[in-house]
Amino acid sequence: VELLYVKKGKHKVILNGTMKILEKDDILLVKPFEMHTYHYVETSEIYALVLSDSFLGDFYDQAKNEFFDSFLCNKQANRKVLKILDYWYENKAKGSLTNKGFANLLMSELYLTYPLTEVVRTRSQNLIIEVLKYIVENYTENLTLNELSGRFCYSKYYLSKVFNEYVGINFKTYLNAIRLMKVQQILQSEKDVNLLNTVLSCGFGSMRTYYRVLKQEIL
Repeated sequence: VELLYVKKGKHKVILNGTMKILEKDDILLVKPFEMHTYHYVETSEIYALVLSDSFLGDFYDQAKNEFFDSFLCNKQANRKVLKILDYWYENKAKGSLTNKGFANLLMSELYLTYPLTEVVRTRSQNLIIEVLKYIVENYTENLTLNELSGRFCYSKYYLSKVFNEYVGINFKTYLNAIRLMKVQQILQSEKDVNLLNTVLSCGFGSMRTYYRVLKQEIL
């Protein structure tokens, strides 16, 4: 799940083909299978979080097959969420237990204000959710589209088509983005780490591949 909080200015969002302008103190929640893009409207300041299933497990146990609407625009209530995000940002380096605690606090604050509605997914959406979960759990392995197609019992051509449709980028680009994010997390949270060992442990085959992906991300 992605969360976008607009702290200042305006942000244009296109979600599943619908365009909306988010203003100061608006929140956007994006579920894993939803197509979306972000565009600056004017100089803005935002919080952008990716909340993994490991952070949201307690919430999912409570909510079952329900979730919040995508656009949450009760500005007064959202400012309470902002206080949580500010404090979380100040303490983000204190470990996974702290991060999970902040995630639970954030979702609890939203739960006090906003109703839950049933999430209805198509077969393709359920497939992509399972594929994305598998990638996040196995990004260190030598994953290929052929392996995924065999594991999930779909042709690689169909899986590639659906992946591109819902994620917006191809499988390899997404996989390398996950690996790059994991490398950066380790480098930021640990001291005196060996870059080569970190890169290889996160699934990159070589430093050359890592630098190529890093350059593409920067550009």
